[in-house]
Parts: sequence; structure tokens; C-alpha cells
Amino acid sequence: MHQSEQAMPFYQMALVLADRSDCSEAKFGALIFKDSTVLSSGHNYVYPHFKGTSCEKGCPRRAMPSLRGGVASDTCIAVHAEEDAVNNLLRLPGGVERAASTMMVVAHVKDRKPVVSQEIPKPRCTRCANKIAHETHIEGVLFPVLDGKTTRFVFFGREEFAQISLKNLAANTMNALATGAH
Repeated sequence: MHQSEQAMPFYQMALVLADRSDCSEAKFGALIFKDSTVLSSGHNYVYPHFKGTSCEKGCPRRAMPSLRGGVASDTCIAVHAEEDAVNNLLRLPGGVERAASTMMVVAHVKDRKPVVSQEIPKPRCTRCANKIAHETHIEGVLFPVLDGKTTRFVFFGREEFAQISLKNLAANTMNALATGAH
């Protein structure tokens, strides 16, 4: 577990971003920081040209209960928080170079409350993992974990994040196929 007290204020900011999400399924926020400086931020949102479509009335992926855990994420019409934060970073002059030695922290809210588990998170979005691993020099990604009553952070290096995401997605896809998803 990553013992970075430095990450906590950035995590708190990512929670605020997550609460801004207009995604009907999952509200996430992500913040890219270096030392004590925020370089970029993002949250889940639905592209403006999809407003009024079925996503606002219910996520299209959730119409099939077996499509969980990142399975068929290409059908997700929302921009993911991590993806948004990377896109915003890349728009900055020298964005890729600025990402060297930076960290990303990810936050999730549900019903306006932080979602933090005692289990180590299982990243599974290869869309975000590929963007982080191949388009940036971000050192790694931090996810909150409850350690007793204290929130700590689990660190995944950017390449490790991509490999773990692929492994978890593969397992979830096999499970979805076994339960009859098409």
C-alpha cells in the first residue's frame, strides 16, 4: 500500500470532480499531480452530442447484466475520468513531458459519498489503461483503500496498471461469456 499523505488532498479534489459526473452508471474523478501542483483533472461525462439519449435514462451497457467489470467498455458513450484527465494534460504545451514523474489519483462516489473498499481495487478498463500507459509518462495511478478507519492508496505503475487491467478484463469477459452475454 502506498503511504502517500501527499495524495490525500488530491484525492479530496478528485471526489469533488467525481460528484460532477453526469454518467448515469459510475461517477469517477481523476487528478494528475506532481509534487504539490495539479497538472490536470477529469471526470466521467457524456459527450454533448449524446445528451437526451438513452445514457441519461440508463447506461446502455447495463441493459445486459452480464456486461460488468469493463466488459464491452467500447459501448460506453461516456468519457472516463482517467481518459479526460489525460486528454486535458495532453492539451497543455509540453503535456507529455510534463507528465514525467507525475501521479494520477482516482476517486469514485455513489450517492454523493466516497466509494472505498477494504479490498485492493481491480482495474479493468483497458481503454483508460492504454491511454495512461502509451500516451503519457505518468509514473502511476493511486486508488484509495480502506485500512481500518484510514484511507490509504494502492499504487499501480502505468505499465502494471495496463497489464492488470487486461488480466481483470479477460477474467470478467470469460465470466460474461459463461453467463450468456453476446
